[in-house]
Amino acid sequence: MEKEFKITGQVTNPVSKPIPNAPVVISSQKPAFIASTNADANGIYEFKNLPKIDSGSFFLQASRKEGKKLTFGKVTVDKFKALPIPAMVRDAILPWYVNTDSTQLNYVRRVIEKQDEKT
Repeated sequence: MEKEFKITGQVTNPVSKPIPNAPVVISSQKPAFIASTNADANGIYEFKNLPKIDSGSFFLQASRKEGKKLTFGKVTVDKFKALPIPAMVRDAILPWYVNTDSTQLNYVRRVIEKQDEKT
């Protein structure tokens, strides 16, 4: 499980040049929320402390006002990076019955049933 749910990315103009200090808005319908932040000098933005949900749909928008003109930037989102699986979980010993063939499982069941009948 992730320690925190965050979304990061970059805001660029049509020729892929970073837009510094661009305001970025994120919103969602389920759960309903809206938040905003400003990109840094390299156009990098980060949203932290987002609602913890199993799956969701988000809307991201970046814009910048230049005089009377409103310019929208291209918003990219960094790819999710899964946390590494700890060695103790990865190397856990599976129970004997995992991936066992059905013939062997049926034999073991019959032996247990016979023992139960004797007692």
